[in-house]
Amino acid sequence: MFDQIVIGNGSSAVHFIHSAMLGSEAKFKSDKTLVIGKSDLWSQTPSGHALGQTPAILERRIGPVAPSTATETPSPTGLPTAQYETAGSFTRYLDRMRQQINEVMYGKLYVTNDTVIANGVARAGNGFEVKTSSGNVYEAKSVIVASGLGPANSLPPIELAKAELGKAYAEPRDYPEIVDAVTYYQTKPPKGHDVLVYGGSATSAWASSHAWKIGEASRMMWMCRRGIDQISTEGNPVGRNSEVIQMAVKQGLIEAGEIKNIAIDLGAGPGEPRLMIELKVYAFAGHERDARTGDLVSKRDATGDVTRAFRAHQLVYAVGSDPLGSGGPGSILSVSIRDELGAAYAKDSQFQTDPNAVLLAYTTPDEKLWVVGASVFGALGMPDLRKVRDKYAKVGDFLTQSGTPPEGIAILATTLDALTGRFQTNPATFEWSRARPEEIVKLLKDACGLDDGTAQALAQSLVTVRADAKFALTPAMIRKTVADFNDVYRTRVDVTPLRLPA
Repeated sequence: MFDQIVIGNGSSAVHFIHSAMLGSEAKFKSDKTLVIGKSDLWSQTPSGHALGQTPAILERRIGPVAPSTATETPSPTGLPTAQYETAGSFTRYLDRMRQQINEVMYGKLYVTNDTVIANGVARAGNGFEVKTSSGNVYEAKSVIVASGLGPANSLPPIELAKAELGKAYAEPRDYPEIVDAVTYYQTKPPKGHDVLVYGGSATSAWASSHAWKIGEASRMMWMCRRGIDQISTEGNPVGRNSEVIQMAVKQGLIEAGEIKNIAIDLGAGPGEPRLMIELKVYAFAGHERDARTGDLVSKRDATGDVTRAFRAHQLVYAVGSDPLGSGGPGSILSVSIRDELGAAYAKDSQFQTDPNAVLLAYTTPDEKLWVVGASVFGALGMPDLRKVRDKYAKVGDFLTQSGTPPEGIAILATTLDALTGRFQTNPATFEWSRARPEEIVKLLKDACGLDDGTAQALAQSLVTVRADAKFALTPAMIRKTVADFNDVYRTRVDVTPLRLPA
């Protein structure tokens, strides 16, 4: 029997194991851990793909991991000291984390490149049993589900068309005609195709860029329900996808609307598009405030909607994830375990918040099974958990603007540090762009000799400045914040002990 089984082998799982290894929470310690999962997303993504966040917020200070090829050199963000992390450099960073984990947990860690079946995690005696697709059954005292959001979601017209393409009379093509966006941008697309990208998220922006730059699409449409209003916010956090969005706007490629039907033209020649997609294109008149965000957005005028046809070689869709889909974090848990799960909140002191303000994870009442990382935001597809999942995104309020996407790496890493009790104390390696308020308070007290009240107030000022920053809380920002604090409160805080880079 294992002490612990970790389900997942990507960003969430690696960060959990690393945090638990360094953290103070005894319940996450293990002398015999089994990791079940396949390789992470970023190792399968083109190495030069920009993640839209900087190493300052994505990487722990565990040693330099420098880009080694020109295609992996991060793209400039427009800030003097900030660069985008790329899939290639982040993959090497995860490998460095795995190496450090293997060094510290030598003889205690086992890994299998397997998958857990539907309802494969169930209680057994005082622990759990986990069944995999290869037929193995593993037992453990505790289980950590860290397998991400789940497979790509779909829509009824898409599923019907995929079923039609799968029938014997539909001659197969040497490329996927209907494909989710993640799978699409992990492969090299055929050149010169007519492509419809459906969705308004960052994932759809990546797919559109892939079709435009790599696939050299002869014709492209990018559609989602709210059009440019959605794409310019969800698809463009802190400007990371501005290039493809500006191109699409300039060439009139973005439409607001929905897919109504997809028919297959079985008479189309080998090189001709055979997806006949019926679209409803929405009309707008004037503007209104978005009820959720307060942003000024285009006001819908359904009387002007029109139907349009689009023939495509490929339909690429990005309409969210399905936690209850095949292999999803909700699907692998037995129904009885899903019903047990409840919220696990941060301690009040960790983020200087009210009780139950920041969600870190879901857990069973006996705290033997935990759902952590990006899986938390997906809420396992359960209505009761959806009611509290927005509190997971509250962690983003304490990070830079680029760290706010709720399914992103910055939030999952920060919540896992808080959950496992990983605590930074060394000024030389302090992660200013992602440290919790409680870590900043302790550093100011220990390094600068501040009393608790002064440390709390200065930490709050630093977190406020960080939340207004795009990419990082830089040494210059820290110095200025301390200087302003000294001027306002007539204190004499010296930043020298913080060992900030020049």
